[in-house]
Amino acid sequence: MNKGKLEKNVLEFIDKCSKEVGKFEAETFDQDVWCYCVEKDSTESPIEQILYCALKYIQKLNKINDWENALINKIEYLIGLNIFSQFKIDKYRCDFFIEYGSHIRGGFQEFHKELIVECDSQQFHERTEKERRYEKARDRYLIMQGYRVFHYTGSEIVKDPLEIAIQILSYITNINYDDFIKNSSYE
Repeated sequence: MNKGKLEKNVLEFIDKCSKEVGKFEAETFDQDVWCYCVEKDSTESPIEQILYCALKYIQKLNKINDWENALINKIEYLIGLNIFSQFKIDKYRCDFFIEYGSHIRGGFQEFHKELIVECDSQQFHERTEKERRYEKARDRYLIMQGYRVFHYTGSEIVKDPLEIAIQILSYITNINYDDFIKNSSYE
């Protein structure tokens, strides 16, 4: 048998297994995103649900790990990406609070970045003067606390959620925008 070559039946079996793994991965992704979107107090609006799904899709496609604890040489590190929806900071609620990095719990931070993302839809936002004042006051407060705030309109999110997810994840991970994979079969 020639090294580097596989028999036809082996190639066919690999292909069959690959398709089954793909189905399992698709079902797992579907269930994870669906469960997150229907959890009480998680995502409130369809545009938030679309953006969350897009963020998780681009995260998965680009192999960005979820936030997890790692014990390395008896030191606890927090590593990866964490996405919270309907996150409360003091008296204000944010559509998304996203953090990425690796740092030692309770100590030195090797790398850590945070971002607030607001999904502004005419259906849910800026309907009254009081609501506009609240949003502007919230943004000023968050910025004064050192947070970066990205705003996206509902129509932007619906039109191209993957583009927005790449912008967000590029910023939060410091990965060059052009290095992100965007599955061309999505369209």
